[in-house]
Amino acid sequence: KLARDVYLTMDQYWGQQTQVFAKIALSEEDHTSTVDYLLEKFDVEDPVINDTIGVFTNEELQALYNELVAQGKTSFINALYVGALIEEKDMRDILAAINQTDERPIILAYSNLLDGSKSHLQAFVSVIEDQGLTYEAQILDPEEVELILEDESSLDDDDDHDDEDKDED
Repeated sequence: KLARDVYLTMDQYWGQQTQVFAKIALSEEDHTSTVDYLLEKFDVEDPVINDTIGVFTNEELQALYNELVAQGKTSFINALYVGALIEEKDMRDILAAINQTDERPIILAYSNLLDGSKSHLQAFVSVIEDQGLTYEAQILDPEEVELILEDESSLDDDDDHDDEDKDED
């Protein structure tokens, strides 16, 4: 929800310059559905009480949303870096979650979410590099990010990523 909400908000500010936020927000909606399925399957109460964009019951998530949106509003480049930061954080968190379970359905779902985050990071970095900049890892090890960015298995042939991640999840 955090990623989706930030991307939808960034699309309001920067959507005229790129479709990357709108496209990835749609994919994040699919990711939310995957998590909803797992919550239901394992009889866990959904912590999302209010699905309104930018509204979180968890104070830490609310503060993070506010911080990321404020950062992303300052410039197009900052917004792209916010997107890449979210994806790096997602990958770190997903890997930690995989290591905390031995439930095969959860591991499979998390693995698919991890693949989606890799693809999203590639999409954000592609737009950053289109601006003449070189992306550097923000959370993950630089070597790990380099391997993700060099992995062409999740890249489309479409340079502007308009179809990025539609069939991912």
